[in-house]
Amino acid sequence: MRRALLLLPVLLLLGCIGGGNETQQVQCADGRWVANLSECPEFTRYVCPDGTIVSRPEECANYCSLPSINLSLATKSHPRDYEMSTAYSRAMDYFNASSDDEALFLQTQLGANLAEGRISTEERSRISSAAALYRFVRDQVSLSQDRADFNSTHDDLRTLAEMRGRGDEKALLLRSLLTHANLTSKMEVPSSCAAGEQCACLARPDEVYVAVMLPELSKLEISENIYYNGSLTTCTVGDFVVLNPSCSGCMFAYGFNCSNMTFIPVLSG
Repeated sequence: MRRALLLLPVLLLLGCIGGGNETQQVQCADGRWVANLSECPEFTRYVCPDGTIVSRPEECANYCSLPSINLSLATKSHPRDYEMSTAYSRAMDYFNASSDDEALFLQTQLGANLAEGRISTEERSRISSAAALYRFVRDQVSLSQDRADFNSTHDDLRTLAEMRGRGDEKALLLRSLLTHANLTSKMEVPSSCAAGEQCACLARPDEVYVAVMLPELSKLEISENIYYNGSLTTCTVGDFVVLNPSCSGCMFAYGFNCSNMTFIPVLSG
């Protein structure tokens, strides 16, 4: 079996089949003839090796290629669009106005650590932004029960507009919002694929995580607080803290033990 799948551009010259209007030289994937490939309707410009018709080559299914998944997700990420700015403001307003135990715990601890000089104002802002964006995607964007599938991930703007998405789509939206806030992050999946099942496992993972770089989190000294009595275990890999925006009961940064887990980045940089 070939190690790589060849993309088949839909460029059939009229002369190859004989006769016809000489001004119409290119056939789109849906069968119509046009003068230039750019005139083909959206999603009818390429035929993937499996027969799927898509608009861009990177949208073809390529189960085992991490670079292909990375490229496909990158084309569906729009962190600098106006909609992300509006969503960022909504997320911060939601966090600052919240009085649930998680919000009160985070706000109290960050304020105390700032007052005691353990973190700077900028570091407090970075942690607050990450927490607010995580809570916004976790709480405000409904989770579709369909399994994640990187071959059909909706772009972040669609997920934001619909306020609903699968695990991969919620993770992509969170990653875009973090990038908008100038916070380095990456999408990851657990590297727990069984031998012989890596391709399908990578393309359709059980969970999709977002790891955000927050080295300042390790500076925090957590004092006893009535708002939170759970585990203070953090899932950190180097300077990154790993988050699961599809887990409704998962607190920001705390309570997730990943000591026996390793992760594969599917969108970084």
